[in-house]
Amino acid sequence: SHIPYRDSKLTRLLQESLGGKAKTVIIATLSPSAMAIDETISTLEYAFRAKTIKNQPLQNQKQSKNILMKEFMTELESLRTQLQNTREKVGVYLKPAEYADMEAKIRAHECQLGECETMLKLRTEELKTVKSERDELTNK
Repeated sequence: SHIPYRDSKLTRLLQESLGGKAKTVIIATLSPSAMAIDETISTLEYAFRAKTIKNQPLQNQKQSKNILMKEFMTELESLRTQLQNTREKVGVYLKPAEYADMEAKIRAHECQLGECETMLKLRTEELKTVKSERDELTNK
């Protein structure tokens, strides 16, 4: 959700905290002096507007060492398999879904290429016809 910020240095400094996913506390300090009434009113208005901002703080996720090690071992095994296939010149391993997706894209591109070639032939014939008609008109 977009939060319109007041154009001030304080708001720019606090922008991440005010609209982010952290708990934020703002303490508005006021002056009891009548000479500072404008600043006091401005501070109160700012604090009121900041109070209406709602954010949803999230706790940082901690990953255990075991989970990280398991993920790293899985990735390492996958990389070892790919390296072995490359050394044996077996090729690059693709998951069946990725391979099918690539094949479908190739077929679609071949179809599109065929259509483009057909359109090119038609346009070339049209161009020849227009040129011959132009030549006939200019020769008369």
